Formats: sequence, structure tokens, C-alpha cells
Amino acid sequence: MRPDLILSHRPVRRLFLKANYTRIECNVPGDGPDSDGELSFRFLGWFSRQRGSVAWKTQPTSGGDEWLRRLREPLLDAARKIEAVQSARIRWSAKKRVWRVELETLSGSMMSGITAMLPIAVPFDRKEAEGILAIVDALLAPAP
Repeated sequence: MRPDLILSHRPVRRLFLKANYTRIECNVPGDGPDSDGELSFRFLGWFSRQRGSVAWKTQPTSGGDEWLRRLREPLLDAARKIEAVQSARIRWSAKKRVWRVELETLSGSMMSGITAMLPIAVPFDRKEAEGILAIVDALLAPAP
């Protein structure tokens, strides 16, 4: 059973941009490495989301490589479906046995700026929702 997703908006004001980033958070109980760690995503090129990677930002002491091999493809496949990702964090807490997922995206937000004085809605489509659920499902899968 999937955990509840918490959706909220985080307003950002910059010199030429006003936006409400859509923030998606959840705690996914399950299995993971023997110690704490954090996964980070990297995509090569703005338009080429097909060439991405995921790696440990903070490497767990044991079991991390095995978990990374297991999660790499499902997480990358899921992340490729989500457009305009501002930030993505997936942290593992060995003590609590919980994956913490935190995503921020422009999809599903409102934005305006110097070229658009009135707010513009940025759509959040079905493919992106499926990508977010696929991230949660990959973390819910049983241990290798």
C-alpha cells in the first residue's frame, strides 16, 4: 500500500520570476541499506533527460552499492516522466527504516515574471503523476 503524498506549494520570488513550486513529499517505510544515505539525480543536458544518473550523495557504509544497482533504473525511468524538476531528494533513514522523498517541480504551479505580468498556470499531467507514483513504488519494492 502506498503512503500518503503531501502536496503543497513553495512560493519563490526572484528579480524576474515569481513562482509557486509544487512540493511533493512522503515517507516510504520499507527496506534499505544498513546505514543512512541520500540519493541524488543528475541529468545531462536540459533537453536530454534520457541521459541521467542517480548516485549516493552520502554513501551508506554497507549495502549501498547493492541498493543503488536495484533502484537505479526504476528511479531514472520514473524521474524522466517528471518535467521541470527544481529539486529531488531521496533520503534513507536506517534507524527509522524509512525513505524520505522530497520533490519540487514547476508542474502544477503558477508563475509570472517580467515577460508575463499575469500568472500562468503550468500543467501537471498524468504522465508526471505516474512518474511520482513510480518513484514511490520503486522504494516500496521488496528487498533484493
